[in-house]
Amino acid sequence: MKTSFQIFGRTTLMLVFACLLAFACEKKEPIDSAAAAPKPVINEITPKEALPGALIEIKGVNMDRLHKVLFGKVDAAFNPTYNTQKNLLIRVPAAADYGKQLITILNAGGEATQATAEFLVLQPEPVIEAFAPLVGVGGDTITLTGTIFNNVSAVKFGTTAAKIIKSGPSEVKVTLPELTPDTEFDLSITTPGGISIAKRKFKVLGVNPTLDAIEPIEASPGEQLTIKGTNFGKLKEVRFGGLTAKIISAAADKIVVEVPAVTVKSQMKVEVITATGQGKSSETFTALAVPFVFYGEGLENAVQNWSWAKVEADDESTPKNGKKNCKVTYGAWSALWFNTGDSNPKVALANYKYLRFWVHGGKGKSLKVKIFYRNESKAEAEGDSGLIISTKPGEWQLVSIPIDKLGKAVDLSTLIMQEFGTDGSNEAIYLDDVRLQ
Repeated sequence: MKTSFQIFGRTTLMLVFACLLAFACEKKEPIDSAAAAPKPVINEITPKEALPGALIEIKGVNMDRLHKVLFGKVDAAFNPTYNTQKNLLIRVPAAADYGKQLITILNAGGEATQATAEFLVLQPEPVIEAFAPLVGVGGDTITLTGTIFNNVSAVKFGTTAAKIIKSGPSEVKVTLPELTPDTEFDLSITTPGGISIAKRKFKVLGVNPTLDAIEPIEASPGEQLTIKGTNFGKLKEVRFGGLTAKIISAAADKIVVEVPAVTVKSQMKVEVITATGQGKSSETFTALAVPFVFYGEGLENAVQNWSWAKVEADDESTPKNGKKNCKVTYGAWSALWFNTGDSNPKVALANYKYLRFWVHGGKGKSLKVKIFYRNESKAEAEGDSGLIISTKPGEWQLVSIPIDKLGKAVDLSTLIMQEFGTDGSNEAIYLDDVRLQ
């Protein structure tokens, strides 16, 4: 038989179990996380600008229970110990982009951004660690390596800015400007973070031009001459001995000049002077004397007409150069005779190499003309000297004859061009620019 105490205890246990079951089965309302973590608001950031790694304070409300802070798109690590409902101490992330950035803070309640007062991530000073090559000339490409080369605004050699070819955070390529040769310059780079100057100076080389060939190696004043070689850029002057030549054209490997005037035949070195240096020819150039002109725009240098052919020195019917030509009408064996005059000094032929002239064959037949010179007033060639040429009707010819083919004497007082066995009766030819050079 059960006692009343036993019955009471069993009943009590059943009631407790029923209550627990009812409580466990009771439907609960979900917790509103937004209510638990209200949307944060940023009121102030101190300071408003700082370098990466610097500690800043963000003030506002509802700033507890944060789980993410962004500088632009970069996550910033933070210690919840320094986070309260009204402020957050945090360091600017090292990977943050430089310049103005929006700071975003997030928690379960949403996000807030500082829309009106952006935070400025300052850029540290750049550092030039090396550059290559260490020396160069204008136009060379120079590469700088280092750190924090972001947003480069200038690279300078001394005070002269270089053209930036390529720029990156750790490497910049520039074109070396034209600078004073054989000189050292500070090399600097400028960014929003400041200016960095390389520890060693950059040296601009003095590059000397090299003369490989002179063509021709002998020429008269006024003639054009070609100089071939290297490093002729930034050409300033070409000299023959101490005489400056007129520059006709210039390229990095070729220069065309006009031979300057000399009064006597001279041998000299040719010099090329550029902005980076100067070079001298290994060959010796021979400058012939200023040409001795028998006929230009008429008879020159006191030359006299002693001809026994008909000579019209002021004819204007068929000029090659200028307005006048010398018309010579030949009879059989007649001759054009230019004489320097008995009272004038004879022409020293050592100063010249060629007799040169233009001849037009006229309208008739081709004529044979023998050309020779004497150092006295005689009308016949000396021995077997002299040279026969044939004219071409209707066209000009440039004739160039070595002087030693025309005579034996070392000086000249008489130049003769004689019709030579073609029965040139009343046949006219035309001469222009008759000279020794």
